[in-house]
Amino acid sequence: ELQFYLSQLQPYKGNYLQKRGILKESIESRFFKDTLFIREVKNKGSVYRNVCIKMYNENGVQAISQRNETFKGIIGGKFDCLATSNHDKSRPIDILRESFIDCISHYQLLHSGSNLNLVYVSTEGTFTEGQMRLLRLILDKNQVKELRSIFDNDKQGYKYTLWLHRHFYGDTTDIKSLSENELCDKVHELKNVELSENKDWNDDLKASCVTCSSAESGQ
Repeated sequence: ELQFYLSQLQPYKGNYLQKRGILKESIESRFFKDTLFIREVKNKGSVYRNVCIKMYNENGVQAISQRNETFKGIIGGKFDCLATSNHDKSRPIDILRESFIDCISHYQLLHSGSNLNLVYVSTEGTFTEGQMRLLRLILDKNQVKELRSIFDNDKQGYKYTLWLHRHFYGDTTDIKSLSENELCDKVHELKNVELSENKDWNDDLKASCVTCSSAESGQ
């Protein structure tokens, strides 16, 4: 069944990402080129264009994450698979992780044109035990310089950050007992964490676009 949906994927087109401040240059960069797709869905006389990304585990493509203006969903099983950007497999890698739109936003804001061998990894929603095991497998099989988290700047993002650090760095924080403010304070104590100014990195990107537009208008 998944093969049927994979056969429907077309190269990315449209303006879904551009409306979120993401530039064509970012979409076509060496990190994200040919990772984003469109799947057209017809329903009650209307045609919807879902933006899609493939999700992989060690056995290949296992799921498709898709979204449009009003919908987010997964085709297949995402429990033990992740979406990743392109990278040079012959070089050490730096891993950063969040939702894929936030990954591209983070890249555009901070690493556009970078020579780093970055690997952006996305859970596309809830961070599962299976995805944590796959991330461990990626780290074990590659020469990883650094693992950084770029989760949302909210309570769930703090929990994911601390869970990641507990798994990889032995952090023993009991996150269930902490309030949102306490979680936030704990995350700010950690190394290898980047937090957006707003709720997420795409919000930061859109805010920067508004600021740039306002500055240009005032010239």
